[in-house]
Amino acid sequence: MDKNEAALLEFLKDIDVLQEVEKFSNQFNVFEILGVVNTEIRHSNMLAWLLNPKEIHGLD
Repeated sequence: MDKNEAALLEFLKDIDVLQEVEKFSNQFNVFEILGVVNTEIRHSNMLAWLLNPKEIHGLD
């Protein structure tokens, strides 16, 4: 298991943190703000780009 996987598992163990994130996430929807709520393919493409460690976004 790499350090990112370990960090994610630790995060998921802390339910209090998840509840705080849920409160924040219910305040706005970035897809509504952008007017692209019903464009799932674009969402998928964006998520694929963000989650791909080979991309140049620096989120590896």
